[in-house]
Amino acid sequence: MSRLYSFTNMYLSDKQKGIQTAHLLNAFWKKYSCLTSEISAFWDWIYGSETIIVLAGGNHVDLEIKWSQFSGYNYPYAAFREKKESLNGALTAVGIILPENFNSQEDRDERIRRGIGHNSTAELLCDAKLAELLNNSKLA
Repeated sequence: MSRLYSFTNMYLSDKQKGIQTAHLLNAFWKKYSCLTSEISAFWDWIYGSETIIVLAGGNHVDLEIKWSQFSGYNYPYAAFREKKESLNGALTAVGIILPENFNSQEDRDERIRRGIGHNSTAELLCDAKLAELLNNSKLA
């Protein structure tokens, strides 16, 4: 089953991290409820899994970096930014939906090995970077 990985701002309380992840779900819905190239992966997650992993995402700049990286991958991704008048437009959550073969440590380690191998492709390298990000992330 695929999973949604939500990276939340480190300055939020535990309750706020959950609320910001709920806002992130709405951002996914707005972005992928219409036809897009990633629509199938989004709907597979909605109907097949609904599992959400909330991870520590660092500060605003760390989340901006993740957001930028996710835009280069072939997986559904979204972000939630508070309004200017609320938290000065701070980025509070970024997320990506990844397939089942990212779920276990063993799966991620295999993706890393394949991504750094001599027969690696751009897609395998991207998957390796995502696997490494997950391996290095802690629960929020």
